[in-house]
Amino acid sequence: MSVWRSILGFVVVVVIGHFVWPISEMLGEHAVVGWINHQIAERYGIVDPSQEQVIDFIVSWVGPALAVLIAYLIFRIGVWWGWRQSKSDSPTMIAVASEPKPNTTNPTKAPEADVNWRPIYRAIEHIGERIGDTNTADCLPDARLALRKAAHEKRIALQGRKEMPGSNGFRNRNSYSKVHTDIDSGYWSNSKINAYATSPDFQEDYHTEPETGLAWGPKGWDEKNHYANMRVNWADIIREWPINSLV
Repeated sequence: MSVWRSILGFVVVVVIGHFVWPISEMLGEHAVVGWINHQIAERYGIVDPSQEQVIDFIVSWVGPALAVLIAYLIFRIGVWWGWRQSKSDSPTMIAVASEPKPNTTNPTKAPEADVNWRPIYRAIEHIGERIGDTNTADCLPDARLALRKAAHEKRIALQGRKEMPGSNGFRNRNSYSKVHTDIDSGYWSNSKINAYATSPDFQEDYHTEPETGLAWGPKGWDEKNHYANMRVNWADIIREWPINSLV
């Protein structure tokens, strides 16, 4: 709006400069004409100036003002044009929903939602194929041992439903927690993965047992130390036994 006001002021000055004399001729003595005559009389000692002398005075008085106004207009137009260019060149801002922040408190362990947990029998089958364990009669013993060693060395993550205190024996499926929890690597120093873990039909049953009769304590197998329904971090399995590798 300020640019347009400046232009309008310029037009008004030009109109006055060009038409003040004809208007004064039509209207008679005018306050503006009287002021002009007074200024000419004081400056040049001319009491009754001619039309040409009045126009020369107006040009001499208005000319510098017009020069300043034109310079001001050029400056303002340049500022306005630069503003238009900056608006057109600036990228459009688009609102983007914030993404969830990665887990930085424990970078060695992925957040639970990012872990691809799969039943343990899938891991045993996969490892058996990779290491050439075809002993299905004994439920892939080499693959089970390889999985146990990897868990003990903290190369893979295993979870299971832990046997609860005061439960009705490890063979009862209701004796185990309703939630999966991490199995500590130290657990595998005297525990092994049993044959039930290799079958999709027995995933709700107990999958671990003591390596020897009293490895868990004086109660032997009746120590509340079994895990059922075990599962593995599949990314760990693929890293340790890549799909295209054979031992």
